[in-house]
Amino acid sequence: MKTKTMTHGKKAVYFDNWLETQMKNKEFNAEYKVEELRNKIGAQVQIARKKRHISQKGLAKLLHMSQGEVSRIENGEQNITVDTIGKIAMGLKAKTDIFIAV
Repeated sequence: MKTKTMTHGKKAVYFDNWLETQMKNKEFNAEYKVEELRNKIGAQVQIARKKRHISQKGLAKLLHMSQGEVSRIENGEQNITVDTIGKIAMGLKAKTDIFIAV
C-alpha cells in the first residue's frame, strides 16, 4: 500500500514517487544514505541490547555515557564514531562486521 503525503499545496503525492524523484538529487541522495546508515546501526545496537536483556540505562552505565545518548544512537539521531561502535560492541559482548561494497 502506498503512503500519501501532502506537498505543494493540496496536491496528494505518493511518498515512493516523491522519494524516487528526490534520490536523483546527488546531495539529497548522499544525505539520505548517511541517515539510513545511522538508522541501521542504531537498530542493530537496540536489537543486540535487548538480546542481552540490558536496559538503555544499563548500557549507558556500562559505556560511561548518558541514557539519552544511548537513546539517540538507537534512534539514529546521534552521529557516532568507529570508536563508539567498538565500545558498544565490547559492552554488549557482540561482534562487529563492517562491509564497504563497490
